[in-house]
Amino acid sequence: MLSVFVETFSSIISSRNTAEERMERRHEESTTQRRARSHSRHQVRRSSQRTSTRTDRDTTPRPSYASAASTPARRLNTDIAEGNRGRDASARDRGRPHCAHDTVEVLQDKNPSDSRLERALAEHQREAVAERADILFVNHHLHTENENLRDEKHQLAAALNSAEARIRDAEVQHAQTRQLLDARTQELFAMQSVFGPPSALSERDIVRSVEELNEEIFQLSALMADSLVRVAGDQTKVAQAMKTMVQRLGEPVCTALTNDDDAMRLAAVQLTLQATAAFWCGSVVERWALSSSTLERGMRRLYAEISEKEPQAVAARWKAVARKNMQDAEDATDGGMRERLCEMLQDVLDAAGYAIEDEHGERGVALGEGVATVLRLSVGLRSNISTIVSAELLTVLPRGGKRYDSASMEAEDATGRPDDAEVVACGITLGLVRVQDLSKKHTLVRPKVVLVSSFAPHASASRV
Repeated sequence: MLSVFVETFSSIISSRNTAEERMERRHEESTTQRRARSHSRHQVRRSSQRTSTRTDRDTTPRPSYASAASTPARRLNTDIAEGNRGRDASARDRGRPHCAHDTVEVLQDKNPSDSRLERALAEHQREAVAERADILFVNHHLHTENENLRDEKHQLAAALNSAEARIRDAEVQHAQTRQLLDARTQELFAMQSVFGPPSALSERDIVRSVEELNEEIFQLSALMADSLVRVAGDQTKVAQAMKTMVQRLGEPVCTALTNDDDAMRLAAVQLTLQATAAFWCGSVVERWALSSSTLERGMRRLYAEISEKEPQAVAARWKAVARKNMQDAEDATDGGMRERLCEMLQDVLDAAGYAIEDEHGERGVALGEGVATVLRLSVGLRSNISTIVSAELLTVLPRGGKRYDSASMEAEDATGRPDDAEVVACGITLGLVRVQDLSKKHTLVRPKVVLVSSFAPHASASRV
């Protein structure tokens, strides 16, 4: 709209300049005509003086026809000049530049009856009408532009008010969110004081600990198997040991311990020693109280109730705190735990009719170091596994009589791919599973198991 106004104003100025140029050309033409008439009169006067002297006429000179004809033009030019001067003065009095309409007014006042003046007046009047139309057009556009700018101003003011209102609402919401964040931060600090710092261990660290413990169990059983000699034991002692082994590992394993083939029996003894050590380590890792069965049962019931009513992280942290404090109180019982492991391994030897050769010599010392290593790793795994609060990690050891599952178990000494329909004789290494929502289990370490078919007479007597 501003460009339209500029173009319109420029056209008005141009038309005004054109009108002034026409007035100047007319003034020059009238001046030229006046000079021509004056020259013609001078020639006529000289010629009349040469021809004769008019004595019979009035001595008063009469104007010539050229002079008479030029008189209205001179008067018109004079009137126009005076009109321009008067127009300028009246325009200055009114506080605006002169225009064609002012010229028309001056000419109307001077010579309203002159025909040439009337023509000039009509021409100036037409110019005044055109200028007035241009001015009205410009005023209309300026008025329209002003209305548009006023509407735009109102819209911008409304948008500004709306934006300011949104900013105020956002500031209020930010303040409320900040207060809520501060409250939650304080609650988090309070809960952290209860839960303690986050664990520096990960699931992978626990997996490595389980694998390391399984390797030490195998090394201990292999060392013991290499140190055995046949002995004729007390039948009562053998029967009692066999009964204990049946309850602990099952009938198929105990039957293999009485095999007439020495190689088969020795292989079965090594697997049974490994299974017995794994069983003892699993019980240590999963026990709440190592020295009291009554306390163990009470803690298990309490933890089950907490797991049902509280989130998993709360239950896991409570378990970690309880086990840590109970373990600190049971540090003095390491000797009793060592004796218990040795007793369980001795039951295997008694049931199979074997004894440790050079029990008090170098071989006995090596076995003692192996037992101490297994005990240390078991207690360490029990402590570390409780620090994982993101999920509950449990060690598993399949028992005899359970169906084989290739997804969660690994068969030892299996010829080909074992069938899932086969039966497990015993587990010989610990497995590790992650439990979520008290029902979902994900296997992290598959436990190794010995199938019942491996103890058949045709099975291999050596361990791969």
